[in-house]
Amino acid sequence: MTETKPAISEYINLGEGIPYAEYQRHINSYIFASKFVQNKVVLDIACGSGTGTTYLAGKGAKMVVGADISPDALIDAKRYDEGREGIEFILSDAEILPFVDNSFDVIVSLETIEHLKHPGRFLAECRRILGKKGIFICSTPNKKVYSPWFRKPVNPYHVREFYPEEFHDLLGKYFIDVKAYGQQQLNLGERMKLQLTYTVAHILFTVFCKDRMRSFLYRLYRRVSREPCVPGFREDIDETADRNYEVVSVGNSSYKTPRVMVAVAKVED
Repeated sequence: MTETKPAISEYINLGEGIPYAEYQRHINSYIFASKFVQNKVVLDIACGSGTGTTYLAGKGAKMVVGADISPDALIDAKRYDEGREGIEFILSDAEILPFVDNSFDVIVSLETIEHLKHPGRFLAECRRILGKKGIFICSTPNKKVYSPWFRKPVNPYHVREFYPEEFHDLLGKYFIDVKAYGQQQLNLGERMKLQLTYTVAHILFTVFCKDRMRSFLYRLYRRVSREPCVPGFREDIDETADRNYEVVSVGNSSYKTPRVMVAVAKVED
């Protein structure tokens, strides 16, 4: 998902345990996106193992193409979805999309843009391949929550994170009618607790900057934090969804802010 080829891949293998919160953010994002795909030709950028791609196809999309830069992810995706109609997977860089103009009705891009060196180039490509009245659904972690005190993101996979205003303004350069949504509305206390955790992690990753050590610390953090995990993705996404992670409309608030920002934008009215 990124030109910078980070030392640790953020792709989650289907056979591994998945942190509960990460799992819920993932499936609830796709549940939200599914509201826009009925009878549409859809592109799922950075599709990973393809579970979300398959879910969108099952929610009435005419055709869903899953694209990812990771060959390992696409091996999983093709194995999982082999033989299913209306689904195709391709290997692709998100900043150089191999499609002709006006190819899609809807583009879904969930937590992709923060991995890219040239987010503007990515958005221009998405704008190019969307047809008239096309819809762009995009999500990204909120810098106000994750790394407000650092120039570079705390997460070693991320190239750039955005504050809510920056995210909205950036999308507004390429699309119209940008509507703001979010996941996990956090109050000040919850946000400060997360920021402290991310700051400690950032210091450790910065001091121990060797690739192997960073990988070891990341795995150790996952173990020590004892974050609940689920065994793997399940097909009954709607039944396993936790409503505490659903995507909801958000407004300007100094007291609460979403952990993950979600936007829905249009090519034209």
